[in-house]
Amino acid sequence: MRFQDILSLGSMLSVAIAAPALPASLSDAAKKRLNTVPKEIRTVPDEYCVHFEGNYTLSQHLSYLNLSGNTTNARFEPLKYLNAYFGYFGDDMLHKVLEDPGVKLVEMNDIGWIPDPDHGIRYGNVSNDDGSPRNSSNSKRADHIPPQTNAPWHLHQLSEKFKGEPGNEFRMYGNALGENVDIYIVDSGIQKTAAGYIVDGKGVVTVKDFSGHEDPSDHVGHGTGVAALAAGATVGVAKEATIISAKVCHTFDGCSAFNTVKALEWILEREGKKPKDKQGKAVVNMSIQNGVIRHDLASLISKGYGELNLIFFAAAGNIPTGSKPNAEDNYPCGYDLVNCVGATKRNYDRWEGSSKGEKVLFVAPGELVKTAWPVDEDDPKKGQTYELRRGTSFSSPLAAGVAAMFISHECFITPAQPFARLEQNGVKGISKGWSKKSDKNKIFVNTGYWKGGNEGDPYFMPKLLGGHC
Repeated sequence: MRFQDILSLGSMLSVAIAAPALPASLSDAAKKRLNTVPKEIRTVPDEYCVHFEGNYTLSQHLSYLNLSGNTTNARFEPLKYLNAYFGYFGDDMLHKVLEDPGVKLVEMNDIGWIPDPDHGIRYGNVSNDDGSPRNSSNSKRADHIPPQTNAPWHLHQLSEKFKGEPGNEFRMYGNALGENVDIYIVDSGIQKTAAGYIVDGKGVVTVKDFSGHEDPSDHVGHGTGVAALAAGATVGVAKEATIISAKVCHTFDGCSAFNTVKALEWILEREGKKPKDKQGKAVVNMSIQNGVIRHDLASLISKGYGELNLIFFAAAGNIPTGSKPNAEDNYPCGYDLVNCVGATKRNYDRWEGSSKGEKVLFVAPGELVKTAWPVDEDDPKKGQTYELRRGTSFSSPLAAGVAAMFISHECFITPAQPFARLEQNGVKGISKGWSKKSDKNKIFVNTGYWKGGNEGDPYFMPKLLGGHC
């Protein structure tokens, strides 16, 4: 299902819906404007996103409601990039809002979650004797940067020349490590240690809280682990990309949709302020989940992709945490223009907990992947260690990191370009267990070395095009 279908979503969910009680006196047209959600999805009472028709304005809407000044306890917060507002009001005001013919759709604020099957489980700390931090910023640039030696297995697989290639090297893409590319991590934040906001030995300068706690630090570990895989110094892919944290979850099961909407609006605002030649050099990773399709999030993703050249990645979903088996039914993965990433085991095949389906095109390591993690989520003084984690949450940032490397090396400025390179450099047909029909179409993410043996293959295109930006 795609976001274009959302206006008919209420009628499709004719049973098992959770919604405010609507009086019989409410018109049929008004009732259809309320987007209901399945009963199993939690919502925040009295919080709504109200979308307007065409050029209808908030001022006209308030006039229709006969509101002025501080005559009501209701709050109306306009959104910057959508013709909509966040409304905080009770049932009586909701009924009036629904009757306004200028209102197109009213969405409830549903509560999402972090799909981490290992929440509360620790496999034990992992030493850092396999994989040394790498910082090439002071090294002399060459056509191809020397590989990272003693790299974690997931990095080695992403740059193999053939299936099961012996060794533990991570081969970079050309001479770029993601420099001049921003990777937005929309998640649970970044842990603030005694030395500041740190991920896998790398400082994070920009952190922003949208969880409502006025605390951008990570108190569950998930955002820290995801960011480390995207761009950490030891376990990460795009080691010189800039990590930007947008915290939308303060707990594993407290990621309200409004938080994510606010985060995406902030990202669009940041990117919109960049010079035109700097736009398109950003990646957004969302290893979170909401249980229903939303018009506001879908519209913001569409604007980010179409107007600001952002490329989006999301976790396919983990069935053990309540995700649907079909990734298309999990959001934000299920939205158009989002690259949905599935999880594989060390033998390249599907990890049994990964959601699947046609929406999953790219797959990457996601079982017992080594990443940075707080020693104690509530005590930043103890710093970080390395842990083994499972799930599509950790596959998605690996794909996002590879895309950042492509963008950096080839000066890509549209999201279609790194997407095409992921398709060209990835390896089809080596990951099994998705379905008999689709196994041959799943693309195992690769930095380009698998197909780099012959002049003219995609890996050599950067050199032909002039190389590093």
